[in-house]
Amino acid sequence: MTTSTSADRTCRRRRGSICGALLLLASACAHSSPRVQASVHVAPGTTAQTLGRIAVPTFEIEGRVRANAGTDERVVRRRHLDTMNVTQTFTARLVGTNLVVLDRQFVDARIEEINGGTSVRISDETAPTFGRELGAQTLIVGRYRFECSGELLPGPPKQFVRPDVVHRQSVQLRGFELETGRIIFDVDLTLDAEASQGKLLPRSLAKAAARRLWARLSAVDGGAD
Repeated sequence: MTTSTSADRTCRRRRGSICGALLLLASACAHSSPRVQASVHVAPGTTAQTLGRIAVPTFEIEGRVRANAGTDERVVRRRHLDTMNVTQTFTARLVGTNLVVLDRQFVDARIEEINGGTSVRISDETAPTFGRELGAQTLIVGRYRFECSGELLPGPPKQFVRPDVVHRQSVQLRGFELETGRIIFDVDLTLDAEASQGKLLPRSLAKAAARRLWARLSAVDGGAD
C-alpha cells in the first residue's frame, strides 16, 4: 500500500513538472519576437576590414497588393524614393559600426549619371567604372519586397499601402567588390504571414539584415548560414 501511494505521488510530481514546463514554453513563445527566415552568404576572406568605402544607393521597394477581395492586383515599385525609410535604417546601422558609408544622395546622383537611370546594373565591365566615379570599393544593392491584401493609397506618402493581411515580406542585400564586379555577400531575410502579424516591417527587417551582416563580416572567415 505504501509503495503504491509513493508511486502515485511520484507520477503526480512528474505530471506537474511537465505541465509547468509546457506553460513556460508557451509563455516564452507568446512573448518572443517574430521569427525571421534568414540566409546569409559571405565570400571567404570578406570581412569588415576588406570593404573599404561603401556606397549604398536607395533600396528598391517592390510590392504586390491584392485589393477588392483579391480581384484586383497591383504591382507597386519605388525606385530612388525611400518612402519607407528602409535604406536610411540600414545605413544608420552600418554607420554605427564605424564602417565608412558614402552620402546616399551623392551615390544616387552619380549612379543616375553613369547608368542613365536609377536601376543599378553591375557587371565585370561596369563595376570598375562605378568604383572610380563613386570613390568606393564596395557597393551594396538592397531591395524590400512584400505581398499583401489591402488598400493602395493615392500619392507617394511614406505609408502608401494600408495592409489587411501581409502574406510575405523580405529584405534582400547583395554586396559587390567594385574592383572586379565579384559578388562578396548575399543576405535574404523573410517574414511569412504568421510572423508579419498583419504589418509591413521594412525597418525592422533592415535592422535585422544589417545586424546579421555585421556579425558575419566581423567574423574571421566568410561562409554561409
